Amino acid sequence: MTTLEQVAPVTEAAISDRLNARLARQIERDHGVDVEKARRIVSGTVTFLRVCALNPGRALRPSEAIDIGWHAFILNTADYADFCHRVAGRFLL
Repeated sequence: MTTLEQVAPVTEAAISDRLNARLARQIERDHGVDVEKARRIVSGTVTFLRVCALNPGRALRPSEAIDIGWHAFILNTADYADFCHRVAGRFLL
């Protein structure tokens, strides 16, 4: 299984700064968290999804915070589909 330490170095480049900021603002607004927590949620979500991409067939479950980030990302469907295609070659469900 892939570890977070193996995935973390490439996480920052996985989404654009613009998308990162947009998702953080969306989470901040919709869930009443401060901007730093929203940014951590986005970063954790991207890391979690990369781990999922590298471990197909494993039943990985997100934390409650990561689930919030994942939902926010999915609502930005075109960006999410592009991300999934780049990191997994398929839509991550």
